[in-house]
Amino acid sequence: MGEQLLSLAQRLQDSDFLLEAHHTLWTTLLSGGELAAAWPHLEQGMMLYAPQRHRTHAALYSGHDPGVCCRMQAAHSLWLLGYPDQAMASIQAALALAQQLAHPLSLSMALLAETFAQVGQITKGLEALAEGLATVAKSRVRWWEAELYRLRGELLLQQTVAQPEEAEVCFQQALAVARREQAKSWELRAAMSLSLLWRRQGKRGKAHQLLAEVYGWFTEGFDTADLREARALLHELA
Repeated sequence: MGEQLLSLAQRLQDSDFLLEAHHTLWTTLLSGGELAAAWPHLEQGMMLYAPQRHRTHAALYSGHDPGVCCRMQAAHSLWLLGYPDQAMASIQAALALAQQLAHPLSLSMALLAETFAQVGQITKGLEALAEGLATVAKSRVRWWEAELYRLRGELLLQQTVAQPEEAEVCFQQALAVARREQAKSWELRAAMSLSLLWRRQGKRGKAHQLLAEVYGWFTEGFDTADLREARALLHELA
């Protein structure tokens, strides 16, 4: 339907319709974990958006400003793809635009960060993750799928009777999903979790090789928390 909407907007050559068509597609593709495919639509959104012309879209269409949404989603996408510095620049642009528009929902979407509730019971945490993975399977909203598998593995290791074999399966699933989606930041987190498990099992060489391969891909963001932790772990494993 998004492709049909874009085709119609292209025939009409109306910038309002073109912007919302790309808006539909970048949202749909990102939700499905198709990060690379979403990127051209994000670029088009940033190019087409004009604050004075399109500021009314928040009321007419989705309830939030497409320019803020585009920059926010670009930040999510850039971080997942492995470009933390560019992601920071994009989220700052989203915040600046939201403040300029003074639109409350758009502003809240720009300071938005996903957090996981701290649960007191491992069993309840595992139940929540199982529900999350079931929702992924039904809804096809996949861009958190790799992290859900990784967190399930971490919780399995925290049980009173740890389950390292099942945890390793979860970490491997997380790696596979992240690689399929080209989500390098999720891949780095999964590689760190698996490397830590392998270190405890005496597989230091294997752990170092895995993490070094993923860490070596990055070209920016070395002051961010994930990359600092990965670098420290690599030094420990060397």
